[in-house]
Amino acid sequence: MMRTLLCMLVLALIMSSAPAAFCQDVELEPVVATAEKWEENPQKTPISMTYLSEGQIEDGGVRDAREMSRFIPNAYMGATGTENVLTIRGISSFDTALFSPAGFFVDGVSMPLHYMYNMDLLDVERVETLRGPQGTLYGRNNESGLIHVITQKPSDQLRAKVYGEYGSFNSYRVGGNVSGPIVKEKFQAGLALQQRNSDGFMENLYNNDDETAKKDSFTGRIALRAQPAPAWDINLNADLMETDDGLGVYRYMTGPNATDFNKINQDADLYSEQSGNGQTLSIDFKNEYVHVTSLTGLRDYEHDFATDNDFSPMPFASADFSYQDDSFSQELRLASPDRHGPLKWLAGAYFFSEDTEVDYNRAANWHLVTNMETTGAAGFGQAVWSITDFLRLTGGIRFDSQDMDGAMHDLSKKTTFSESMDHEEWLPKISFSCDVAESAMIYASAVKGFLAGGYNYGMSRTASSFTYGPEYTWNYEAGLKATMFNGKCDFSLAGFYIDIDDKQVFDVDPAIFATEIRNAASAHSSGFEAEARVRPIHGLDIFGNIGWAESRFDDWTATEFNSTYTGLIKYDYEDKKLPNAPKYTGLLGAMYRHNSGLFLRGDVMFTGEFYADAKNTARQGAYELVNLRTGYEADHFDVVLWCENLFDQEYEKIKYAWGVNELAIDGAPRTVGVLIRLRV
Repeated sequence: MMRTLLCMLVLALIMSSAPAAFCQDVELEPVVATAEKWEENPQKTPISMTYLSEGQIEDGGVRDAREMSRFIPNAYMGATGTENVLTIRGISSFDTALFSPAGFFVDGVSMPLHYMYNMDLLDVERVETLRGPQGTLYGRNNESGLIHVITQKPSDQLRAKVYGEYGSFNSYRVGGNVSGPIVKEKFQAGLALQQRNSDGFMENLYNNDDETAKKDSFTGRIALRAQPAPAWDINLNADLMETDDGLGVYRYMTGPNATDFNKINQDADLYSEQSGNGQTLSIDFKNEYVHVTSLTGLRDYEHDFATDNDFSPMPFASADFSYQDDSFSQELRLASPDRHGPLKWLAGAYFFSEDTEVDYNRAANWHLVTNMETTGAAGFGQAVWSITDFLRLTGGIRFDSQDMDGAMHDLSKKTTFSESMDHEEWLPKISFSCDVAESAMIYASAVKGFLAGGYNYGMSRTASSFTYGPEYTWNYEAGLKATMFNGKCDFSLAGFYIDIDDKQVFDVDPAIFATEIRNAASAHSSGFEAEARVRPIHGLDIFGNIGWAESRFDDWTATEFNSTYTGLIKYDYEDKKLPNAPKYTGLLGAMYRHNSGLFLRGDVMFTGEFYADAKNTARQGAYELVNLRTGYEADHFDVVLWCENLFDQEYEKIKYAWGVNELAIDGAPRTVGVLIRLRV
């Protein structure tokens, strides 16, 4: 820790010694976000949010969503080999859940399963992370917040870029994008492609395989844009992704099968293969009276993977999983025109359908196939009333309805049963904001969110333990946003308290000795997040954030198996911390660009302690990572040298209590590489 802080102090001193002659034109660039489904300055939006532009993503060397989450306070994307459970403000879900409490959207369309969240970031315009429930405008499964990725739209300006990157462990990334006019001012098109590969940093001692955790992914996107008249803007995006990864990542830290850091000892053939595609059609019409938006989304996804049942050389069969998800959504919105006035409003309707299948083949006597069909509809609205020139009231409401049909096919027992469920939810929101100065705002809000119920696809073999209901949150928040020092500094601070009711947790039905998911717990989370970006002199950006969240169970007494699985016991989880919820996350960084084209950047990323299990037995200690980037930028090309985990710190991304032993997934050791970009 001390050497990390010393490194950042030295870096800051070097950067602060830049010539004072560059003090002109140092204001931060203005940005526009669409967090509330209309365009607004993030510093004027009464929501705790993080805005990452294309330049910030590129400067930070961010390649995918999991890496991006390190730049967001109070956000953590769990690394469990196959899952990408997104925890925001300390709110997490039970192990094996299909749906994360936090949502993930691309160009306004939801990615339903958390398995889909860790997308490669390709030709992205910006990323907006919203903290706190977003159900009023975005619906179900956004009870703690969401991440929204907005890709680049083609325009009349020709844009083209190709790049190649090579680093440690035979890792490489090659790709490019091009976009521009086909018919000027009428029709534009864009294409982006990327291939990403790595041998991985894990070695399997069982067969001397140093590619047991390999990464192999391909991503592509086509964007078409038409403007048949000045009032119309029509965009059609189509994307494709395929991955073929190794899943040799689980390492015993204790016991007879313990291995050293970045080494495993397993006999199973471990793999993780994904394929998916999506199409999004957005139609915008604007005139002086109304703004109309239609958003249509289709998404198809499949994920097949196998894990070792015992993570050791013992000759036990692996467990095979297959997840398939097809979804369709349609949203139609009407909004007030882009003009000044005391009232700004929007109203909309939403419909979706989703078919999900999970095939879980664990052993000869355990092969379950679960089919789930969900349809839903919603109506929603939100309005902002400017009571005075400095005081605003925001109110919103959503009625969300969904019907679910699920069927479990137990292929081992040759049995089938089915259950139907329906949810109807009212999701209100209210907030006040007040301009306390020309460029400073305070706000307070109360918002309701919910995480939908579902089906216990992994452990249920009886109808009575097959379903579980939704859980709910109320988020109370107060914050401050300010732009200071003549536009050289943006600052935001938010504090929150969240009540969680009907929390979805594991339990055992004593009548049938079956593991089920019940709405049996209450919990809370409280904390704060702060962000700042400063440009004291021309070429120098200093930035940082900190998020702190204490999330604990308030009331939950579970029935569960004893340590030998021969009987049942009662266990009180009161005051236990929610799993996969770091106590804090943070970032401190600086970047200096010299007029010559040379640049230097350093980041320190902090992750606080957390537990992978609700009993808090598998503790992951706090750690920090130091990343450096330097190089040369010219008008049409860049050369970047980078080093991640500069001090080669050994850390685990997650730990599990596996019987009497500890199982872990290791973080990457020190890695270095070079990136070359060519631009038009």
